[in-house]
Amino acid sequence: MDVIIHGKPYNGSSQKTPGLDSVLCNRIVDGFFNSMGSINEAAFLVVDATYWNNEWYSIYTFELYKGIRDKDDRQSFFAISIVLQKQYYCLVSEVYKKLKKVCSDYVVGKYISDKRKYIVSDLEDKLLFEGLVKEISRDYTNLLEDFDNGFKHLHGSQANIFYNPIDCDAKAFVQSLRLNGRVIVCENTPTKDYLLDNVDKIKSEFINAQNTIKVRDNEIAGLKKELSDVKATLSARRQQSDKQFREWENGTAALKNENETLKSLNESYVSTINKYRNKFTEIVNIAKVVDKDNKYQSEKQQSGMKSSVIGNRSKLLIVSFTNTMLLIFLTIILCAKSCTDNSVRDIDEIGNVNDDELVSDTVATKGVTDTISTSDRNCDLSIFNIYDSTPLVDGSIIDEGTSVYIMVKEIDNYKLHTDNLKDGDKIKIKENFKVYPIDSSKPIIISYRSDDINKTNPRNKITLHINE
Repeated sequence: MDVIIHGKPYNGSSQKTPGLDSVLCNRIVDGFFNSMGSINEAAFLVVDATYWNNEWYSIYTFELYKGIRDKDDRQSFFAISIVLQKQYYCLVSEVYKKLKKVCSDYVVGKYISDKRKYIVSDLEDKLLFEGLVKEISRDYTNLLEDFDNGFKHLHGSQANIFYNPIDCDAKAFVQSLRLNGRVIVCENTPTKDYLLDNVDKIKSEFINAQNTIKVRDNEIAGLKKELSDVKATLSARRQQSDKQFREWENGTAALKNENETLKSLNESYVSTINKYRNKFTEIVNIAKVVDKDNKYQSEKQQSGMKSSVIGNRSKLLIVSFTNTMLLIFLTIILCAKSCTDNSVRDIDEIGNVNDDELVSDTVATKGVTDTISTSDRNCDLSIFNIYDSTPLVDGSIIDEGTSVYIMVKEIDNYKLHTDNLKDGDKIKIKENFKVYPIDSSKPIIISYRSDDINKTNPRNKITLHINE
């Protein structure tokens, strides 16, 4: 058994027993000096199996590190290494106890103070070293085993494998040393019994974790299915909305054509009515002349009974003709009004043509020269909820952020106007947008009109209230 002490009182310093190869000694000392601080513990034992110069060596280094200060009050360390050639100790726990006791009983007070600070400038005092070697050898025995072929020739740095002193006499410890070349014994390492006691707990936690994962996986699968169903529903509703939109467009085009036809027919009726109005005026004027002539004949009494009879017949004929023309005139007016009213009613039921567009019909049926209304034309302004394609009537209450789109029969020089709607100047017809009020306590007003606000048609304006 050879012994080395090494550490850093000021700088690196060491001393060895005479039988140890100096090169191997320097290798051990330099290795620990260069790796100082790699294990941040107060005290620990490093067991190495080293193949050197065609021989196996077992090296047991007990190191004091955490809290050790050098003469300049810097972080330092103190270590005792026992070196065996061709053999290794079977009872590593005894090595740990022996070196720990030597540090406590001999090193502290001679090399290091009880405050864990160096009290020597170097480790070259031979008397102190010889006393330390005697302290190690006193009452120390251990079982030895020869190195076998199970030990691996390792190159480079080894991984740190930790054992508690309680477990370091087991065969598992020797096997770890064979395969890794280095094992560290430290009291802060959990014992194998402690780890075994926690195996059941770890297994239980593992099973619980797996069950939780399964539950989460099922929840995720369910959410994915719900998401897929929602997407399918939204796609179907969008297709339905597109279909309805195309139907509305086609219906609007058909109604426009029908409206143009009714306008042409109405103009024909107006022309005919004006024609008969002129004829009626002529007849009335003739009746007035005849009546005036009869009065003149009566006053003069220049004619006899025959003349009177002729006058009366003429008058009766004229009155009869006048009544006939009046009947024809009234019949034409009634027919024109009936046709116009039915057309207006049919179109209004669909909601794409309004009374303002047929105002000339009303003028014709009345037989007067009323002026055309100064109100904007009805443009069938409609606002639809994008999620269920339901129209929002004037005065509807909706949630803030509801997605909607606007449908309207577009007219030149007419524009969308909004009041109390965020980004109202950016909305467009037939494009989705979300409803956010500027002031949630006030309603939102959306209208489609000409630039003259005084001509706003009530049918072209929709008021929405935000649900509080």
